[in-house]
Amino acid sequence: MFSLVVEAVQDQRLRAGDRLVERELAEAAGANRQAIRNGLLRLVNAGLVEISRNKGARIVRLSAAEAEQVFEARMVVETGLLQSLGTQLHRRGRRGPAGHPARRRGGL
Repeated sequence: MFSLVVEAVQDQRLRAGDRLVERELAEAAGANRQAIRNGLLRLVNAGLVEISRNKGARIVRLSAAEAEQVFEARMVVETGLLQSLGTQLHRRGRRGPAGHPARRRGGL
């Protein structure tokens, strides 16, 4: 959910002041409401969202420098995730699609 909102902000599908509705986010992300609430808290901690009593969650207005910082932070996180996944696959002896057993048998 976190990545979905960040991407929507970067692609300008979500703009400053846009309201984030838990039910709609849950449907879009295929997640339960608790997962959405946790994601919203991550977005608040990242400075992308503010939550106001009786108004709900809204996208905050970012300066160009702040938007760049968010983008750079996202790249660091995603790069780390990809490296971790690659390490896990390597440890399990998987080499991506070419190493898939069905491919070795000519099934893929």
